[in-house]
Amino acid sequence: MSMEESVQQVIMQSIQEIDSSIGSGIPSLVLKSDPEADPQLQRILAELEVAAEVRDQMAQRCHELDMQVCTRALCVVCCCIET
Repeated sequence: MSMEESVQQVIMQSIQEIDSSIGSGIPSLVLKSDPEADPQLQRILAELEVAAEVRDQMAQRCHELDMQVCTRALCVVCCCIET
């Protein structure tokens, strides 16, 4: 495994860990339960929540684009069958 692949693997693993903690609501819980928390921690957690929202929006957009591709592919198949 080259260095680049191992770095990519570590990054992907970190993203998955962040994703699982976001899904469990831990960042929101930390921000709401400890108003005296470290400001840097609050900033990072807020950025993390924004990133999760962006990720969800991108996932929705990908789904919409997948549906468009499927619809167009179906139209192409139907047109080929008719001719």
